Amino acid sequence: KTQLAVFTLVSNYKNPIPIFLGASAALILVTLIGTVFGHLVTKYIPANYLQFGVGLLFLGIGIFVLKDALPDILSSFIK
Repeated sequence: KTQLAVFTLVSNYKNPIPIFLGASAALILVTLIGTVFGHLVTKYIPANYLQFGVGLLFLGIGIFVLKDALPDILSSFIK
């Protein structure tokens, strides 16, 4: 999704350098936040619990997305 957003921004504004620098800075900042937060959290919660919780979260998101998309997919087959 990030690459599509960058592609769209560059195609709209025709100025790739500031967009590249902004996207790069955002990636660095998000990675820094994730590593610091991950390091702090794993001091208190074992990694296998985190992996299980993240797996459940992804499963829940997948079910939510499928629940919303399924009626559209089924209606396209019925027509």
